[in-house]
Amino acid sequence: GSACRGCLKDGLMRADFAEVLKAQPNPQELCSANRLVELFGASLARSLEALRMRVAQLSVAPAALLDAALDGSTGDGVGGLRGVAAALGSGVLSTALRREALLWHPAAAARRLCPRVAAERLALVACAADGPLTEAALVVHALANLGAYIAWEGG
Repeated sequence: GSACRGCLKDGLMRADFAEVLKAQPNPQELCSANRLVELFGASLARSLEALRMRVAQLSVAPAALLDAALDGSTGDGVGGLRGVAAALGSGVLSTALRREALLWHPAAAARRLCPRVAAERLALVACAADGPLTEAALVVHALANLGAYIAWEGG
């Protein structure tokens, strides 16, 4: 496990991918790199969908998380993080959420990043476990909202 890189560093992702591989009726197909990539993509998609389901089951709407980050903002990130933590009603915050750039610069991010996209991003990191799957989920989110992220980065 420790020699794995990328998404496969995540134990749950490795276990899911192993189950996908075991379920293949024709082990000979696993000799093809294309087939392995296809199966890994399906496994990754399932993991990302599970994360999206956790976002959908949040007790607070993504827009309310963004409002909490902005309302609690003291300009140093701590207030925004406290606001989000209070809105979530959780004392345990993931490293991904504690490091989220939108919390450390919420006022600037809210002005420049589309509020819907910012709210979705906060909800995503609020529901994500620490690890490479979170990074993959943020990349997928950025690609799905590429125009908003380009405008945000371009200032």
